[in-house]
Amino acid sequence: FITIYFTFFRPAKLNIFVGPFMIIYRQSSYFAFSIPTTIANQSYQTGVIKRCTLVVTHKDTPQQNYHMLWSSFRKLNSEGSTWIQGDTVSSIAVLSKSTENRNIEYTWLFESKPDFNFREGTYQLQFFFWSHKSKPIASLTHEIYINTEHATHFSNPTMMGRIIQLSMDNDLNVNELLTSKQVTNLKK
Repeated sequence: FITIYFTFFRPAKLNIFVGPFMIIYRQSSYFAFSIPTTIANQSYQTGVIKRCTLVVTHKDTPQQNYHMLWSSFRKLNSEGSTWIQGDTVSSIAVLSKSTENRNIEYTWLFESKPDFNFREGTYQLQFFFWSHKSKPIASLTHEIYINTEHATHFSNPTMMGRIIQLSMDNDLNVNELLTSKQVTNLKK
C-alpha cells in the first residue's frame, strides 16, 4: 500500500530554487527584476505553480515592502545577446520527476505608489509560490546589495534598457581574481 500511495496518490512535492544571479533593468514605465527560477518535482504526480510574487524590502526601512506579481517570462534571443519577452505568464506545470526552468520577471510600474527609489544598501528579496492552496507552498528569502553606482543608474531615466547583473546573497562574483588560499577554500 505504501508503494501505491507514493506512486499514484501522493501529491506533487515541488522544490523551488532561485538565482544565484539576477538582473535588474529600467524601462520607460517600470523597473524589472528578472530572476532564474528552477522548480523540481520529486513525486510521480504533476505539480503546478499557479502564481508567484516578489517582495523587495530595503533593510533600513522594513516597513516598506514592495510587492510585485510575476509579469512575464524572459529569455535570450537566438543570438544569445539580448533579453526578450518569452511567454506570457501562465501556470507552470512540472511533470513527475522532472524540473522546469524559467526566467521570471517581476515589474514595479512607475505609476504605482509609492515610488520605488533605489538607494545604496542591502535589500531583502522574498519569493512566494502558490499551487492549489490558499497559502504559499514555498517561500524563499535572499539578499542583494545595491551600491551607489547602481542606485544612480536606476534614478537616471537616460539609462533605460541597460541591465545590471547582481549576485544574490553575495555568494558569487561573475569575475574575480583569487589567491591560492581562496582557491583552496573553494574546495572545502
